Amino acid sequence: MSDKLAADANTLPLYPETYFKPAQTDRTVMKKYRANFIVKVDEDGIFCAADLEQGIFADGKTKEELMEDIREAVECHFDVSPEKVDSEVEIRITDLN
Repeated sequence: MSDKLAADANTLPLYPETYFKPAQTDRTVMKKYRANFIVKVDEDGIFCAADLEQGIFADGKTKEELMEDIREAVECHFDVSPEKVDSEVEIRITDLN
């Protein structure tokens, strides 16, 4: 290694923050898990959702009840606490009806 490339700690300026800036962080956050649900309404009017890739199933009499059941099923499947579901799991829903 040449003397020009060798850095002596004593010759560096007193402003190390100019050399050690934190890396720019991307604002998009990758979620830990993904669940893709397909929703159908059966002949009795019950909403049924399935993520066949993960093996997660949910149902409900109303769309609101279905969404609550989906969240609960996702919590159990991925072992995620209720307050962390939104930050750790990407839930996609495709309505086929």
